[in-house]
Amino acid sequence: MNVSTISGLCNEWARIHRLAAWTAFWLIGEASTDNTIDAWHDLYSLPRNEMVHFLGELRQAATDYSDHTADDPLVRIVLAAPGDPPHVPGHSDDQKAISRAGAGLVISSGDPDSRVLVIPSRSDGIPRLTASSIGEDVPAPPAPAIGEADLALSEATRNAASMITSMRAAIADVPDVRLRVGTLTDFYDSAGFPAGFNPRAEKLSARADHLSAIIDTARATDNGATWDEHVFPLLRVIRQARIASLDYAVREMLRAIPR
Repeated sequence: MNVSTISGLCNEWARIHRLAAWTAFWLIGEASTDNTIDAWHDLYSLPRNEMVHFLGELRQAATDYSDHTADDPLVRIVLAAPGDPPHVPGHSDDQKAISRAGAGLVISSGDPDSRVLVIPSRSDGIPRLTASSIGEDVPAPPAPAIGEADLALSEATRNAASMITSMRAAIADVPDVRLRVGTLTDFYDSAGFPAGFNPRAEKLSARADHLSAIIDTARATDNGATWDEHVFPLLRVIRQARIASLDYAVREMLRAIPR
């Protein structure tokens, strides 16, 4: 993965985070099909007729998700990062596809030996989703605890603030830095999360959006690439925060469903 894609990578992580949230809530009956399709369209500009077909196939690929428990990840996100290949059970082609796209999501199929891998991509400028069945022959790494991810993100945000301060001269050519950071933060959250998404998880996501916007702003300078030694550790923290946010929100929703 080329470091020149870092800004796009932050954007892709934010989008797949929300796509996964809407997909999970739709699968367990907590988000309507219409609202889920609207969110998918806002995130990836996918044709609505294709999304209806895709969701129908996804529903057929699994058992009743209302019986799913919080002990098994219903939907998890796989985020690629420079120098850190994605953890995907199955073929190396799947790893390469996620590395190119920057992210993907793995959905439980109701079969403990199989999962559905969904990867957003563009072909000739046209957005598309590709889905394939993968074996779960390698256990997924446990998601970070939300408290640990929160603390790590707080420290990373302080480090990012120090980075911005130290590069004050370098960002002098970037007009309205605070406005740019605020605008980018709003852009990352354009589709939002489904109703009922855990407030603590949503707050963690918002802070990840803000840190992503700071990184994007730093990379927008003429010497942005020189800050990569500071940026790469921040990317790892953002990735962990997004994984923890989704995992916590979905588990909490599953626990709340009457059995």
